[in-house]
Amino acid sequence: MINTENMRLLYKESLVINRPIADVFYYLGHTFENADTWLYGCKKIKAYRGHERFGMRLGKKYMRYGGGPFKIGTMVMEEEVILFEENKRFMLKTFSDALQPYWDYHFTKVDENTTRWEYFVYSDNNKWKDRLFQRIFFGIAIKRLVPAHLKARDLLESNSVLVEG
Repeated sequence: MINTENMRLLYKESLVINRPIADVFYYLGHTFENADTWLYGCKKIKAYRGHERFGMRLGKKYMRYGGGPFKIGTMVMEEEVILFEENKRFMLKTFSDALQPYWDYHFTKVDENTTRWEYFVYSDNNKWKDRLFQRIFFGIAIKRLVPAHLKARDLLESNSVLVEG
């Protein structure tokens, strides 16, 4: 289990989605390579060679291609699933020089057709220059996260995305 108590919380958000927990988890987790359809600033997510098998699982590695600050250029970041609990939680860690955030997704069943999705971003990188860079980067990134999560919710609630049936 990953201990987030000693990490800095950079961001927290909670949304209620009117879909069963299995559908929400499947769309956000198992089809993570399609996150560019809802995650603003994400140009492409690709599984590493040897990790192409469908679905998210512990140890799976991704390469995320995202827009740089102010939508200039492309940032390429390696990510790995470091925690995975089906229909409950998954956490990815990004490996880059200064950022190294942990993206923590929690799912709670409210009722048969309603899911609470909680989203946390943590960092355990405490060098002063990295903290400064993180503050600038996440100031920009957070402006993309809120509309991205609302878009994911809207896609799920509109039944316009395929989920495991």
